[in-house]
Amino acid sequence: MIWDDDIVEFKGKYYNIPASKIGPKPFQKPDIPIYLGGFSSNTFSRIVKQDLNGWLASSSIFYRGGLVQVENSKNAIKQYADQMNKDSENYRTILLTYPNVIENQSSKSDNNRFPFNGTIDEISNDIQQIKDMGVDHIVFGYNFVPIGRDVGKMISLSKELSKYAR
Repeated sequence: MIWDDDIVEFKGKYYNIPASKIGPKPFQKPDIPIYLGGFSSNTFSRIVKQDLNGWLASSSIFYRGGLVQVENSKNAIKQYADQMNKDSENYRTILLTYPNVIENQSSKSDNNRFPFNGTIDEISNDIQQIKDMGVDHIVFGYNFVPIGRDVGKMISLSKELSKYAR
């Protein structure tokens, strides 16, 4: 394998790698974790079939049904693991979110509030729901929200939200 062997060589239908040294090798042993992203049943079955470490979900899954879609997807992975006689506890979930804090305004009257958009209290409630579903890690990204240009604000918000994520 490319991460283990000193010399790697591959001859395939479309690609060839001549005998090559590839480095540096991963420090972690066993190899670095592999998470697969996606939202289809093919994605979930592939995670289990290939014995990957888990599922990398992004907040775009919320467009497919809100927070409940995360739980449905986790359940699909569990069902595939059960069908293939594998331990569903072996598959972790990482959720990439883009928290967008709206200060001094509550969107509680809006039943269609997009997850991770709203007041700190509303977002902390979203985090709690995600934790209750068994999501293992939550990643806060800021490249699609207004504070994404202010490193100080990103750090401050991450510290504040991480209190709820622990």
